[in-house]
Amino acid sequence: MADTQVATTGEDRPAVTTLPAEIEVSNVLRLCEELSSALSSGATVVIADGTDTTFCHSIGARILVLACEQAAWESIEFRLVVRSHAVRAALILAGLDGLWPVYPSLDAAMAADPAW
Repeated sequence: MADTQVATTGEDRPAVTTLPAEIEVSNVLRLCEELSSALSSGATVVIADGTDTTFCHSIGARILVLACEQAAWESIEFRLVVRSHAVRAALILAGLDGLWPVYPSLDAAMAADPAW
């Protein structure tokens, strides 16, 4: 499933968590743990890489919201990569598209200037 990669230690590189192809009830606990690990890695930017994610259950969306809230609380920038039109549409319908920056690729998310 997902894995957390911190390119270098500390604040100079984003921590990247790869999201599963389908975020559903059976894998949200592990996803929650991996996002929490990324958020406690010391990075100032955390990227949830949903490049290959084609489905996101509402519980998965809730986990992303909680990660975003934790990031804001700790002054960490949270970025999301979404290529799937279905996942993007679901986030828009749920009113979540404005909570965090959404990028079409991991490269775009990595290259973006910090939001603050």
